[in-house]
Amino acid sequence: MKIAIITRHNIFNYGSLLQTFALQRFITSKNIKCEVINYVPSEEKILRLANTLFTVGRNGNFLYRVIYYLIQTPNLILQDIFFTKFKKKLILMSKFSISNKVNNDFELIDADILCSGSDQLWGRIGTKEYDANYYFNHYSGKKKLISYASSFGTDNISGKYAKALVSLLTNFKHISVREFSAKNILNSVGISNVEVVLDPVFLLKEFWDDFAADVKYKNYILLYQ
Repeated sequence: MKIAIITRHNIFNYGSLLQTFALQRFITSKNIKCEVINYVPSEEKILRLANTLFTVGRNGNFLYRVIYYLIQTPNLILQDIFFTKFKKKLILMSKFSISNKVNNDFELIDADILCSGSDQLWGRIGTKEYDANYYFNHYSGKKKLISYASSFGTDNISGKYAKALVSLLTNFKHISVREFSAKNILNSVGISNVEVVLDPVFLLKEFWDDFAADVKYKNYILLYQ
């Protein structure tokens, strides 16, 4: 058996990267083959990311936008170098890349099961309320569709999105989410068979104890920003 995971593995966020690694690690610990699907939303690609961050989180005139780009773009490129180095070392990515268009690319993924999750991949992606690729674009082929600890990242979604959920999840054989608020959202549109599960990072407690580097300082303050 082989499972392919689609998740937000390419944003520069420690939590997103570690949950990707944790879910793959947990699955392979059960002697199941597993890879992460090589998919990056167009607005999160490195050369467009500064524009996405500015558009979503800030308002300002043209001069402020230019200054923001000049400062942030080199910073984002540097982050991409370090995060990519980590991913190549610890995460097995699929050789096949999924495009940003609605298509049947998922049929070409070498896996028996397609898993959506974990992380906030069912919520807003850039300027879009949701990305249908994280629901496998209404895939109806032979592969089994499931989710694990998927999250909306919010307690409420729009009525238009709520109506789309039923269609987006029609072909899923098993659905699990990370928060009770996500379960409530799905229950509200008539999707009742939903399980609330742990974020995958909590499935590897003993592993993290060995994985973490030893602290080299006696007196220090850790800033996690």
